[in-house]
Amino acid sequence: MIQKNSPTVIEWAKHMGLPTRGQTWSLVFCFSTADNDAWLHARDQLRKEDLRLALSIPSYGHWCVDLRRHDGEFVVQWRPYDDLRIESSSRFYRDEFKWPRLESLFDFSQFMSELQACLKIEFIGGAHISSPSKFDLKPWLAQERTKLAQWLGPGISLLNT
Repeated sequence: MIQKNSPTVIEWAKHMGLPTRGQTWSLVFCFSTADNDAWLHARDQLRKEDLRLALSIPSYGHWCVDLRRHDGEFVVQWRPYDDLRIESSSRFYRDEFKWPRLESLFDFSQFMSELQACLKIEFIGGAHISSPSKFDLKPWLAQERTKLAQWLGPGISLLNT
C-alpha cells in the first residue's frame, strides 16, 4: 500500500532543497531516445522503437516512472515499494525481459544506467523538467542545479524547462 507522505520522497525532497511542509509541488522529469519536442508536436517523426520516460514526483509521495515505446509495444511503470507494472502484447517484455528495479528515488541515476544498458538505448538531449503544479521551478533550479545534475548522474548533461 502506498503511504501518504512517503518517507523516501520527504528525504529526497529535503536533500534536493524542496519544501517538505506547507507547500505542495509536483515535478516531472522527461527523457527520450528522440527529441522531446517530437513527442509533443511531431509524433509522425518518431520511429516505432523510440522511447519516452517520465518520472513524476508529487510532494505527497506517490512517485511513478513511466516508460513508453512509441508503437505501443510496451508500457512499463515503476512505483514505490518495488511495484513494477508491465503492459505488453509481447510475452518477451512481460515475462522474460529482466527489467531493472527502482526501490528509491536516490537510486534513479543507477536505474537509468541499468535501463539504458539492458534496452541497448541512449536517452538524448538531457532531462526536460516541468511542474504541472503552481510550484515555480526557476528559483529552485537556480539554487539546486548542481545537486540536481549530480542526482541525475553522468550522461544527463542538459536540464531544460
